[in-house]
Amino acid sequence: LYYDNSLKLATDASGIKLNDDVRARFGTDNDLALFHNNTHGYLTNYKNNLYLQAPNYVQIASTTTGGSSQEISATFLRNGACELNYDNSKKFETIAAGVRVGTGNNLYLYDNGSLNIGNSNDLSLYHDGSNSYINNSTGDLWLRTPGPMYFYNNWDNEYYAKFKPNDSLDFYYDNSHKFSTASTGITITAHHDI
Repeated sequence: LYYDNSLKLATDASGIKLNDDVRARFGTDNDLALFHNNTHGYLTNYKNNLYLQAPNYVQIASTTTGGSSQEISATFLRNGACELNYDNSKKFETIAAGVRVGTGNNLYLYDNGSLNIGNSNDLSLYHDGSNSYINNSTGDLWLRTPGPMYFYNNWDNEYYAKFKPNDSLDFYYDNSHKFSTASTGITITAHHDI
């Protein structure tokens, strides 16, 4: 089929063929178009929303030339998870209880991007490019652990404090133990001006 002596549609062994930049248009006002411009393929919706629907799941994947293999980018399961991949490996998914970052993966936030928790962002964790902050704006802030709690420097060579359950609270100066709580009161382990 031609338009103004220009080939627009033809049949071949594989089916119906549309030439480059020839659009398959849908809708009374050409609201949806499907075409390839010899470099990229496009599915373009010009009016309202675009819905991708399937009875079981929708999957977005990249393919090699000829489509001999594919790499899955995202999968959206009916009555199940929404999964996001990186290099064909699942990194993030929704679950019944919320969301989950894949095993062995990390969650990264840029400077001044915060992790906000609570209906009114009551607890936030962030880094401003120079310093890190834990801000609690409602009620008390509790730190809980079944075992000891250690405050240690980033180079793994100096304690600041050790809090041990059913035992002492130990405080350090330049990694030297200076002060502890005890069952009888306090213990000063080295000369210190009070």
